[in-house]
Formats: sequence, structure tokens, C-alpha cells
Amino acid sequence: MLPKVNIADAEEVVRRCKTYFDYCIEDGMKPTFAGFCLAIGRSREYILDIISGNVDAPKDTREVLGKCRQIITAQTEQFMVDGKINPVAGIFLMRNNMGYTNDEVLTVKAIREDAIDKASLIAQAQMLIEQKEE
Repeated sequence: MLPKVNIADAEEVVRRCKTYFDYCIEDGMKPTFAGFCLAIGRSREYILDIISGNVDAPKDTREVLGKCRQIITAQTEQFMVDGKINPVAGIFLMRNNMGYTNDEVLTVKAIREDAIDKASLIAQAQMLIEQKEE
């Protein structure tokens, strides 16, 4: 229920950030990026645009918002490690709010049947069977 923060006033942004984190501590709430954006009075996309430099804002404001996002990111990671939040929910939050991605791309290559050494596979299977019988 707080009014929008004047993004051009870095000191006001700092005060609101502190207010949000203090509120989380006092009420035993886990800070979230959505809650943080709500406290600032701006959309998630707008805050991300400020942090990334796509919206004109003072450098101090950009840095403060970026640091707060990093704090929330670090806490979310810690909560996942400590089992305080479901890892699946944490992964979802990190991907959607913190820019995390899966860097690995798995590819499956088809194996031509004629490229398979059937005799070798049969020999390996026979060895395993013989080992099991021993």
C-alpha cells in the first residue's frame, strides 16, 4: 500500500529497499523479487529494465536495485540449499526473476544399426552373464 518510489531519487529508493527488508525480517517473511517490486511500486519488468540499463535512471538507483536483486537471489539460493523452500519452486523463481538458465543442451544422435558392432555387444553381454553366475 506504499506509494511508488521516485526512481530519480536514489536516497528514496534506498529508504524503501530498507523498509522492505525490515518488513520481511519483522514479519518472518522470505523476501521475493515480486514483493520487492511491489514495495518499490513498480512492475518486475520495469525494475529489471532499470537494472539492465534499458530505462534511464540515476546510476545510484540502478546499483541499489541491482544489489537488492542480488541479495534476494543469494537468499533464494540459500533457502533452497537449507531446504527452507522447495527446490522446484526455487528454480522457477530463479529462472523467471534472476535470469538463471540451463546452459547445457542435450542432443541425442541416432546410431545407425549397421554402425553397431553386434558381435562386441554379444560378447560384453556374455561376459556380464558369466560374471553374475560366478
